Amino acid sequence: MAIDQFQKFDTIIVPGALDIETVLAKQGLVEWLEHAAPRARRNASVCAGAFLLAEAGLLDGRRAVTHWAMCDLFGSKYPTIDVDADAIFVRADPVWTSRCQRRDRSRFGAGAG
Repeated sequence: MAIDQFQKFDTIIVPGALDIETVLAKQGLVEWLEHAAPRARRNASVCAGAFLLAEAGLLDGRRAVTHWAMCDLFGSKYPTIDVDADAIFVRADPVWTSRCQRRDRSRFGAGAG
């Protein structure tokens, strides 16, 4: 999808995915973010969507969070990002990231996550 050079966005929200590596392989998505993000008042991710923001270079030098089970991978893959694994969300204007809330396994069972 082409972006008009004058098109503006209020907020771009990037959702997560269980198989984030497959999503990251779709370079068109990362390229779109690279071009669209500067035209947005704010950019945000939910859960593993932070990986896409990182690939687009939007989190370099910023504090961020991602899915609780992917924080170690996120930190090793993107060493210029300050991963705050304890945060529920991080606001590092103009970028916001959030994690999926870890469920209490004793309450929801071993498959909860």
